[in-house]
Amino acid sequence: MNNIRSYRKTTALVLILALMISLIPLSNFAVSASPNSSTSPGATNTSGGGITGGNTTGGGITTGGGITTGGGITGGGSSGGNTSGGNTSGGNASGGNSSANTPFIDVSSSDWFSGAVSYVAQNGLMNGIGNGLFNPNGPTTRAMGVTILHRLAGQPAVNSNHNFSDVYPNNWFYAAVNWGDQTSVVLGFPDGEFKPNLGLTREQLVALMFRYANHMQYDTTGQNNLSAFSDASSVSAYALDAMKWAVHHGIINGVSATQLAPQGGSTRAQLAAILMRFAQHYGL
Repeated sequence: MNNIRSYRKTTALVLILALMISLIPLSNFAVSASPNSSTSPGATNTSGGGITGGNTTGGGITTGGGITTGGGITGGGSSGGNTSGGNTSGGNASGGNSSANTPFIDVSSSDWFSGAVSYVAQNGLMNGIGNGLFNPNGPTTRAMGVTILHRLAGQPAVNSNHNFSDVYPNNWFYAAVNWGDQTSVVLGFPDGEFKPNLGLTREQLVALMFRYANHMQYDTTGQNNLSAFSDASSVSAYALDAMKWAVHHGIINGVSATQLAPQGGSTRAQLAAILMRFAQHYGL
């Protein structure tokens, strides 16, 4: 009898223990994987993908704020609208070079010359160099200078031909040089050449603009004595009146408060700025 009672108690205990075990969640018995393991439940930190909690951190991809830092890719884990609102598409994806106001990808709306580039492009005075580029820091040449002024004048036809030995009918600037020579907007060199590919200096550029203004019979009175510039004495004699006129009317500025750099080269951005100031001054 005692054996039977003992057996019944043991059986009851076993049944109670089995019931208790069945009520415990199975997840408590799962083996916990390493936090950096790509096989862990939830894959919180993939060792190769750079994903942490869904916010991409590797390779210039966003880290939760939704701001693209180099790759131009928006992280999938950012919430609350952080992947929108302009940070991933308004310029930060391309290093801040937003070209909203110009058709050129290398001109940012924050560049000091962006307005001038927009002006010359919209008015057909200057074109890009191809592939969506303006090349604002590129050099300007004598051929470019006379071509732009020819366009500004409305590209008038002329009947006579120039006498320069280095400009030919198949050159893209041929008509402009003909016009510039006839109107004395451009001058040649003592050796009989025009030297179209020669870089245009700052003083040469203002001399062209001054001659053009006189040809168009614009008012060219008013001169600055250039006393504020320590290098004023380096302005060539042929360009002195033009430089005084240009500085007086704000058509050209110094490269600093005390330096004109008349012999320095003119960049495409500087040319665009001077053209816009010239047009604004004369209400063109």
